[in-house]
Amino acid sequence: MWEAPEGGGKPVPAEEARTAHHQGKIAAAASGSTGGDARTRVFFTLAPAGWNIALPQSRRMVPGPDHGLDDVRMDFAEAVRGLQATDWKTVLRFGAVSRS
Repeated sequence: MWEAPEGGGKPVPAEEARTAHHQGKIAAAASGSTGGDARTRVFFTLAPAGWNIALPQSRRMVPGPDHGLDDVRMDFAEAVRGLQATDWKTVLRFGAVSRS
């Protein structure tokens, strides 16, 4: 996260290798998918996954201190499955969520 404010839109260290790493995640998401854009799913999952580690105080304050990392992982996995099942074109077009 620190790269965004400090980098000012410039390439980040090892950007090509990191891009290749993310492309592997996208390929894996696409191979297990029944539809939708795997790139979007991977992008949408990166932010909350990193947020939990970058700001652990948020996890303590929002779901509570008794909601441990294992709980977050299970909830996060369920949310990602929901992302895959969401018809995002309909959401963006009409502002409504429909499940496939």
